[in-house]
Amino acid sequence: IDRHAPVPDIVAAIAKSPYTRLPVYEGSSDNVIMLLHTKDVVAEIAAYGELKSVEPMLKQLIAVPEVMKADKLLNLMRRKRVQMVSIIDEYGTFAGIVTVEDILSEVFGAIGDEFKAGQPIPEVLPDGRVRLPGMMRPDEAQRWIGALWKGDSNTIAGLVTEALRVLPSVGDKVVIQDLEVEVEEVEERVVRSVLVKPLHPQVPEQNESST
Repeated sequence: IDRHAPVPDIVAAIAKSPYTRLPVYEGSSDNVIMLLHTKDVVAEIAAYGELKSVEPMLKQLIAVPEVMKADKLLNLMRRKRVQMVSIIDEYGTFAGIVTVEDILSEVFGAIGDEFKAGQPIPEVLPDGRVRLPGMMRPDEAQRWIGALWKGDSNTIAGLVTEALRVLPSVGDKVVIQDLEVEVEEVEERVVRSVLVKPLHPQVPEQNESST
């Protein structure tokens, strides 16, 4: 997002974006210096009925050198409690954005096809909670939990890890967009499955017995 773009253009860009954190540049798209969280914009509009400026909502985006090791970068982001950083190359040029999920994949390895093939399947449990696989996309969970999860992560595993702000362990609980999420299973430090209390509990399907 252009820092000095007209407010209507910024609101339109936010509405079209599936992400909750948007990089903000000044002058050139290579000069990404700030971060805008869409929840701050929504809260402002909800409270005052309009958005006059995003300036008070902008947060400084931490810049790190491209050569920084992934494990050190992860520790830095945990200390600073940030989910996204700007990467600068050896020439001082903006090289891209890195998220916590990107680093976890780099440090602990990408999820192999054999893991994906054996992952849990979405299902409604007898107590009304829903089991969701960690490798499911957040938007795909909507029909199971009654809410559209939006964020910077491509998987539920990444979304939960971001919300916890620490490496996940079995039994960890966190609230994501008013939904209680419990880590059910972890494999190689990656969330394999979670249990969610949906907004509108479903009745588990019963297998019909033949007569």
